[in-house]
Amino acid sequence: MLLIFLFMTGQLVFIIACLIIWFPAISSEVRMLWEEIQNFVHLRKRSVLALLILAAFFFFLTMSAIAFGITLLKSTPDVPQPKHSEVTAPEPPTNLQTLQIHLCWQAGCDATNLIVLLSPLGATNQVGRGDVSDVAGQVCFNNIPIGNYRLIAIQEGASFTRLQTSQINLGAGQKRFDYPLNMMKSPEAVYNLSAFRLNKASLRPEHLNVLDRLAANVPAGQLILVLGFADARGPANFNDRLAGERAITVHNFLFEKGVSNESLCFSMGDRKPVVPENLRGTPKNRRALCLLVSNNFNPNQPRD
Repeated sequence: MLLIFLFMTGQLVFIIACLIIWFPAISSEVRMLWEEIQNFVHLRKRSVLALLILAAFFFFLTMSAIAFGITLLKSTPDVPQPKHSEVTAPEPPTNLQTLQIHLCWQAGCDATNLIVLLSPLGATNQVGRGDVSDVAGQVCFNNIPIGNYRLIAIQEGASFTRLQTSQINLGAGQKRFDYPLNMMKSPEAVYNLSAFRLNKASLRPEHLNVLDRLAANVPAGQLILVLGFADARGPANFNDRLAGERAITVHNFLFEKGVSNESLCFSMGDRKPVVPENLRGTPKNRRALCLLVSNNFNPNQPRD
């Protein structure tokens, strides 16, 4: 900043010197003005000296404020450590394989367009995977490591939501898992947060009201499923990341509100729109879904 100031001052002095040398008329006027200033200074030395000192003080004060402002704008503030339970993307796993999940109703009903969630057991600090079943009732998850998983199927209708949760053990070489949907049940409560800002994961004021009600009414021992969604405006990998960030934002807000229930975050990307998309994106598809599920039963056993 000092170098810039000295450079600009030198340029100004150079321009003034050129004007004095190249333009005699201006030079004579400047000389006359300078003589008047000298006479004035000679008569009132103390007043002029005090005025110059005051002007210099305000000049350097102004320049210091400008330099501080520029430094503040260019600097990157330190990011504080989060006060909440941090949820991050999973580390690159090993022993990867492809798992095909086949959904089938006990009565042979259509299992198309169901939400299927897959999350490693015990990994509550990771964003789980989410997808939607195709016309054959199948979902394919790639690059899945061997281990134990929580598998959740959700049927989301216009006026109802039903789900089923189970545990599966993915062994080496296992390529297919048949999942009969014979234990579907409504969740204890459903909370919808729609119309997130475009390309943003921050919560709107109306979202805070919904989450405040959730935090005040959730019983101890219930599992909280948080699903993040995006519209189809951006590329798929960006939408997956954005949807996961929306789920994480909801999880962190609930944690800061004192909700200690186990919660699982999932990214659905743009794979489950609730209304048809348009070219500018649809606010209703930029959403998050919170489901409260009783967690005091054996997921491998049927539920009434």
